[in-house]
Amino acid sequence: MSGMDVQAEKQSMEQQLEALTLQLDDMKANNAEAANHNSTLEKAIALKDYEVAKLQESNHVMDTASLPGADLKASLHNIVSIRSSTKPHVIQEYKQLVKHMVGLLLILGREGSSPAVTQDLASAASSLVLLFMRTFIFSAHDAARLMKANLEYDHYEAAPASSPQEDPKQLWQAVTDKLELQPEQRRHMISLRQHFLQSLRECHDSREAICLGLQQGTQKVQTAYDTIETDAQAYVLSMLELHHESSQLRNNLRKQHRIWMDFYATVFRLWDARQTCCAAVHSFPRFPDLLAISSCVAIMDGSCNADGQPCDTTFRTHKLEMKRSPRYMHRLLAHSSSGSHHSAHGGTS
Repeated sequence: MSGMDVQAEKQSMEQQLEALTLQLDDMKANNAEAANHNSTLEKAIALKDYEVAKLQESNHVMDTASLPGADLKASLHNIVSIRSSTKPHVIQEYKQLVKHMVGLLLILGREGSSPAVTQDLASAASSLVLLFMRTFIFSAHDAARLMKANLEYDHYEAAPASSPQEDPKQLWQAVTDKLELQPEQRRHMISLRQHFLQSLRECHDSREAICLGLQQGTQKVQTAYDTIETDAQAYVLSMLELHHESSQLRNNLRKQHRIWMDFYATVFRLWDARQTCCAAVHSFPRFPDLLAISSCVAIMDGSCNADGQPCDTTFRTHKLEMKRSPRYMHRLLAHSSSGSHHSAHGGTS
């Protein structure tokens, strides 16, 4: 075989290898799309199974109540239990929204993108963000219900945060993978996470000092009350100081509320409509934990370890040493004393 024939055969084999490589890449992409579509279908089936089970339970209770000789008291108790277990309105609204998103994602996977589907996804994503913001602004209690909801159960708090068979880290890592985040989105999420955790630390440290002041103030009130008949002024002064500390605690909790709300709202703004819908659907039966998802991104980037802690432990070690030292406790006491002094001269807030 001549050198030209060898060269030609080599070129032919390289072309065949290149064609096979392209074919393999196409197969991988198709498999990934099929896996994503199957995952969405599993969520749709889970939602349907839940609805069927709920209807069957309701029908069973009603049938039992209508049987001759049935224990009327037990039957009425079951009916009342079902009615009393109805989820709050915000949970029902969120669940209907997730069902709508499942249908949209199935259409997107089956038929591809179109102006109508894109518009519907954008509308659904906007509805989710609006529901979240409205709930967090107007009702902290309903916001807590939404964030701990388990949509597989009638009771929003019927199940623990994670079952023995479920690893929360695996759940949120799977959700993160489904989002297919762009590099710029990842960088922004890591930066937001760092800023959020720093703000939360500062708020937490401030609250420790306030709680210490409340503890001391409560003791002063009790001591002053024992001598109220001979020194009423001391009792009134201690009550005013305690009221000031209570006001500081409420302001601190409101600040933390805003920190959480701002973090969630900003992360939602980073995502496109499809990603927001994917986060809601693939987080089922829970509400998306955006901090856990951001931690997954940071772990993949190498910004923190598997426990979600920064890889650079200098700051955390220094903070732990401060908390263990007498100087740190002295600083807390000084903060508390300054708050009480301000209360005594400035009145209540």
